[in-house]
Amino acid sequence: MTLVDAAQIESVGYDALGDVFTSVALRPGAAFTRIFLPEDQGAFDETVSVRDGSLSAAQQLTLPFEGLGSPCGLVASGSAGIIALVQSNDGTVFMVGYSSRLGTECALRTATMKTASKSKFEDTPSVTVVLAAASDEPAKQYVGPLEGLLI
Repeated sequence: MTLVDAAQIESVGYDALGDVFTSVALRPGAAFTRIFLPEDQGAFDETVSVRDGSLSAAQQLTLPFEGLGSPCGLVASGSAGIIALVQSNDGTVFMVGYSSRLGTECALRTATMKTASKSKFEDTPSVTVVLAAASDEPAKQYVGPLEGLLI
């Protein structure tokens, strides 16, 4: 999984015929930050609903980190919100927190941040961050290149 402050997005290529994102251009010097999560932890959940003919999608990323020196600063700080590239178990990559119509207005934002100290003194504390967004559409597949986007 990779994250970037939404303010660092310059443009996103979109193929309306395929309904997929094809490219991301970031501001000079910006990059997505790769987040390494403990195995089988972390989740992307999305609930799509239709009300009075309007589609909406509630998106949520749950990010558990071991230790307090985790990338929580990036997650908690992005005032413009966070855009994520999330890879599913089958290898498909989705762009979460970005809309083909509304752009970064649907960015993920910190909903909760919970710190657990653990029961033993020598145990590593953990932090669980939940990012959430309300979008006008479900997360779309990203099929563009990843080279040059990641640090």
